[in-house]
Amino acid sequence: MEDITEQKQSEISLKNALDNAEKQRRLYSSITNNTPDLVYVFDLDYKFTYANKALLAMWGKSEENAIGYGLRENGYEEWRHKMLQSHSLQGRYLHRNQKQGRP
Repeated sequence: MEDITEQKQSEISLKNALDNAEKQRRLYSSITNNTPDLVYVFDLDYKFTYANKALLAMWGKSEENAIGYGLRENGYEEWRHKMLQSHSLQGRYLHRNQKQGRP
């Protein structure tokens, strides 16, 4: 006989964590998709990982045609691309230093 109590408790904990994460995702999605404000997230390569409904409507694109694509591919002019890039360089610097344990 084998005691699987610990394994079952781990499975229950994992299921609870996944359920909570899904609830949070739905909450944030509901908030960001019901605001007229433009909400977006892009990665360190300036490729969009999230765009809310207001931004997708402004672009006239679906998620499939916007997410995973960069600023220029989503219609941003060169000046805006440079502006967003320069503003996010500070975020890169902070992120890199935090990963290295620096303030």
